[in-house]
Amino acid sequence: MKTIKQALLIFFCSFLFSCEDKEIEASVEKMLTGTWEWESTDGGIAFNIHQSPTTTDKNVLLIFKPKRHYSIFVNNKLVEEGSFTFTKQKCIHNHSEKPVIQLNKTINTEPGVNIPAVIKMIENLDENTLTFSDENYDGIGSSFKRINK
Repeated sequence: MKTIKQALLIFFCSFLFSCEDKEIEASVEKMLTGTWEWESTDGGIAFNIHQSPTTTDKNVLLIFKPKRHYSIFVNNKLVEEGSFTFTKQKCIHNHSEKPVIQLNKTINTEPGVNIPAVIKMIENLDENTLTFSDENYDGIGSSFKRINK
């Protein structure tokens, strides 16, 4: 009888945490939906990388659509689109669990076009700001601002 209770408790806790993860993903997905304009990419060994639309002559738009679809435009030209999924990973900066976006490219219309932005772990997401990091100790991060919901 004791083992049945333990098994039910384990099952219930797993179900509860699974539901909570899905609710968090849905909330993050809802906040992501919209058009984001790339502002900068910074980092690297000795913080030596500093890129922006001005320094690269590249305007990057990242569009997250409902049902986990995305598009990336560079200088108003579609360069990539596909679907995305979420995973969770422990952040090396503050050791908390954060969402990670995995892009599943289905169309690469401009092979070889360098997208000067990092799209991986969501470090910060609010109404108007989106910040990603590549989760490396000498890594880089990219900032976007919302331009459309």
